[in-house]
Amino acid sequence: MNETNGGRTDSVGTLRISKEVLAAIAATAASEVAGVHSLTAPPVHFKGVLSRRKFPKSVSVNLQDDTAEIELRLVIGTDVKIPVVAEKVQRAVKESIQSMTNITVSRVHVVIDGIVFSTEAPAV
Repeated sequence: MNETNGGRTDSVGTLRISKEVLAAIAATAASEVAGVHSLTAPPVHFKGVLSRRKFPKSVSVNLQDDTAEIELRLVIGTDVKIPVVAEKVQRAVKESIQSMTNITVSRVHVVIDGIVFSTEAPAV
C-alpha cells in the first residue's frame, strides 16, 4: 500500500500525495542537473534477495506530517566538482517538490555511489 502524507482537506475534498510521487519528482529533478549520470540503488546482499523485504531504491522519502526528508543515490560523471553537483541536486529537488506539492522539504541527502569514467580515448 502506498504511504501518503496527512493530506489537505477543503470544502471540495481531500488531497493526498504518495511517497512514490515525491520520489518520482525528486528523481526527475536530480537527473536534470548537469553532472548527474544516473540514479542508483544501493547493493542488495544475497540474503536480502531471498527475504521478503522491499528492495532498496535510488530515492527514499521519509514523510512526517507535511514535511519530507529525501535521500538520493547518484552516479556522477567525471570532470565535475562533487560538492557543487550535490548542492545543485539538493536545491533542484527541494524546489521541485515544494513548488509542485506544497510539502516542505526539510533535508535532501545526496549519496554518491559511483563515477562513470569517459570511454573516449585521450587526444594525442
